[in-house]
Amino acid sequence: MKKITTALKLLAVGLFALNLSACGLMPPSERKDVYGMVWRATIVKQYADTSKVGTSKDEGTVEVLKLLHFVPSRDSGLRAAFVQYGEGWDTHTPYAVVPDQVEFSQIKRGALVDVMEEQWATSSYETAHFRRILRVVCESDDDKCIDAEKTAKRYKAVVDEHPPADVSAKYGATYLRRVTPEEIAKYK
Repeated sequence: MKKITTALKLLAVGLFALNLSACGLMPPSERKDVYGMVWRATIVKQYADTSKVGTSKDEGTVEVLKLLHFVPSRDSGLRAAFVQYGEGWDTHTPYAVVPDQVEFSQIKRGALVDVMEEQWATSSYETAHFRRILRVVCESDDDKCIDAEKTAKRYKAVVDEHPPADVSAKYGATYLRRVTPEEIAKYK
């Protein structure tokens, strides 16, 4: 009996590991359940250092950045924060670019924001079509607002499945500012 229990445990661990490795290998273009929608996300870290993005010599990374029209001299140092959306096994915690109209002080850990998860095929740093925060919905200390979002089942969920082609214009969001030395010192 003990051997059977041990074998079942090993099988369960093996299947779990296989499942995790398959998720990690899934190309971005296959994540149709994530891309092309506006998500209500929570801030998990109000500052993400993007100063080194584009400096990797890894062949795969270089190829992906070419596909995204990423130019280090133009696109490194964008203001960014880490966001989280989705639930359970389908939780995502990437960084998203912060719009010019939002200050880091508005997006403390726990704040709710709307995030555009750009479709892989249309992602382009040249046209500011990348994963980006569109607006602040609730600041981190606004418990009433956050509770209302949870009650309405919009917390870490899709809030717009079919946003317009220029969703940034709809929200009045622009992405021209770069992180300042003062922000780096304060939020790093």
